[in-house]
Amino acid sequence: MVALPDTHMPETPIKRSGKPVLIEETSSATPVKRALLAGLGVVALLAALGVWIVPVDEGDTAMQLVKLVFSISMLVLGMLFVSALDARHAEPEIHLDSKTRQLRIIEIDNRGAAYVAGDYNLNELSEITLKDCHLTARDANGHQIISVPIRNIAAENAIRSALAQVA
Repeated sequence: MVALPDTHMPETPIKRSGKPVLIEETSSATPVKRALLAGLGVVALLAALGVWIVPVDEGDTAMQLVKLVFSISMLVLGMLFVSALDARHAEPEIHLDSKTRQLRIIEIDNRGAAYVAGDYNLNELSEITLKDCHLTARDANGHQIISVPIRNIAAENAIRSALAQVA
């Protein structure tokens, strides 16, 4: 004998929540810009080292000081160009769940670990706006509780459509 559990059939079809919309964040730098930054960084670093190839009279301390200042400034400039290529400072993730009516902001710290920066119930928020490339939410008292920059047009469109589904 087989015992089956009692089931309840809903009167209307069950609404299925769609798959999450994933927006691939591409680097804001184009390949030409990245190549230019890398090239300038390498040239500045090589100039910082190459200045010491040129010989200077042993008693000319003023020229040694000029070379030292030039070398340090080129080293710093080269490191700035090379560090501009780092794409690890990612935008925060915005999870907008229409089923549970939750807004979750997930950020990445300096070590690369993700953490939940905010978890909000949409019913407790008085206003959610998406303008001037910022997602802003206000609580019941009208105080701004989050303001997240949105720099990707595809992400902005996806958030607008998700907000329309939630409303």
